[in-house]
Amino acid sequence: MKSFLPSALRNPTRLEDYILSTFMDDWDYLRSLKLNGRQVNQVPFETLLENPMDVAQGVTKVETKFGTLFFEIFDKLVIKHFSDGSITLMFHTEIKNPNKPLNFYQSLKAELGGGYHYAPKFSTFEMTDKVIALAKGKYDDEHDEILHFWNTGDFGFTLDFKLDPLRQLLFSVSRNVKKEIDRSVRAKGTLLQLLKNDINNVLKGLALRAEPHTEQGRVTFTDYYYKLNDPEFGIFEQVEIKLNGEMHIIGPKTHSVVTYYSRYEINTDKVLKMVDDLIVIYGTDDYGYRELQLHEIELIEAGESWTGRSWMVNQHHALQDLNNPDEHTAYQVSLTLTNLGDPDDKGLHLYVIGYNTLLEYDALMSGD
Repeated sequence: MKSFLPSALRNPTRLEDYILSTFMDDWDYLRSLKLNGRQVNQVPFETLLENPMDVAQGVTKVETKFGTLFFEIFDKLVIKHFSDGSITLMFHTEIKNPNKPLNFYQSLKAELGGGYHYAPKFSTFEMTDKVIALAKGKYDDEHDEILHFWNTGDFGFTLDFKLDPLRQLLFSVSRNVKKEIDRSVRAKGTLLQLLKNDINNVLKGLALRAEPHTEQGRVTFTDYYYKLNDPEFGIFEQVEIKLNGEMHIIGPKTHSVVTYYSRYEINTDKVLKMVDDLIVIYGTDDYGYRELQLHEIELIEAGESWTGRSWMVNQHHALQDLNNPDEHTAYQVSLTLTNLGDPDDKGLHLYVIGYNTLLEYDALMSGD
């Protein structure tokens, strides 16, 4: 990836050193690139307000650095600061030589591992023919956009060879904000007080289908699918119940996973109310989040994948601290949306891991 730009226009930071810097406690977004505040341009706040997407996502400041080559490939840098303290650096350039994105991907892979990609919604940089075609401005459909991402905990990295703008290669680095997690006991009940259908009564009905899973000739667990006459939260009219072996009832020792989902278009107002109801009971989630943000609502309305909210509850009915060996998981409640282009995607769904333990805790808290 040799460049013919004068050295004065080339940033000296090596990719491997930059990634290493993100593991340091005193990481600074400019110093990590050997820059200072005088070397970047701040976009006027009035201009920022002209971008409704940025406003919706909580962007409070934008800085730019154009005309300098970063990592021997990117000639533009846009830095976005968000109201929650997080920050995203977006390096981008137009690509005509396919070797550049392929080599950069290999460099990232060497530093961060293979990463993840959303197949079949996006293509992968392992598909060399797709990269070569896109560098020529050619593609067959929307699934030919090429995207990989990596997550190291405090930082997320994304490499995206885009269709719009065509041939743009975008490398995004996002630093997540560490939120204070509320680990107080959740004493306002459980999810069951929000549900209409007794799951064991559901199991007594006629299943849409049952799918046993076997190992060495023995049924290890069975998935049962039911239609609910009274949809949960006015949203989920179907439920999948995963039970040990060939059990057909959820008892104290029956490990179980219950997933509520829908095959219909989602009413966003009902989702907002559901999240609010869950927060009343469980409070902030495992990552310190509560009510939905505007950009999350837009993802739900568009049917795009959304990480959602998750509560992993320990034996004291508080959020579990995975670093505390004296705690263990009682059950987990998660709300998420998956839309990766896979036929098995459930869209928006609410699932409970350890439903049998949820039943026990609910009975204990209600005095039954």
